[in-house]
Parts: sequence; C-alpha cells; structure tokens
Amino acid sequence: MAQKDGITFEIKGNDLKNVNKFCKQHKNCFHGAAGEQFVYSFLPTGLGLLTTVKCSCGQTLEIGDFMDYDSGGYDEEKCRVLTEEDHVRGELRKYDCKNKNLLNALENKNFM
Repeated sequence: MAQKDGITFEIKGNDLKNVNKFCKQHKNCFHGAAGEQFVYSFLPTGLGLLTTVKCSCGQTLEIGDFMDYDSGGYDEEKCRVLTEEDHVRGELRKYDCKNKNLLNALENKNFM
C-alpha cells in the first residue's frame, strides 16, 4: 500500500464533544444540495491551533489550543442557531459605524 504525504488535523477529546454538541444543536439548519452544512477551518500558528466550526446559519464554534484557549465548556446559548433577525442586527451593527442614528432608531422601533 502506498503512503500518501499530507497534513492531517484532528479534533479529539473535549473539543470533539463540543463539536458533537454544536452539530446536534444545529441539526435543523439548512443543508446544501450535497448535504453540506458545516465548514471546518484550521489555523495553525506559532501560538497554537485555532479550529473554527461554522454552521450554514452563520453561527461559529471556536475550539483548539490557541494561546491556551479554554472554552470553559459548551455554552448552548452562545452557540444557539442564528435567526434572520440576528443576521439583520449583525449587518446593522456593521453599518452603525457610519450611521449611529439608524441603529438607534431601529432598536427603539422608531424607524417609520
């Protein structure tokens, strides 16, 4: 059997448990035509490995040994499924840097 060269990233231990919880919590989110739902990104640095799991709803989970990062366990509220309203508010917060009055009006529901 021929040996292949390459790079392998692993998720194991508590990180794997947290990923499984995240995937279970997001099981009803959108699946693409080929069944894709999660994007795994691995960022190796001199400070450690930062691993990010991103669901199709936009929510992310960060795990790994990046700068002695300790998540302190899985937080269901922090990792909740993002709604359309969350996306709208997120875009408005980005826009808020240019126009604070718009965000204030929307948050106070004085936008009509």
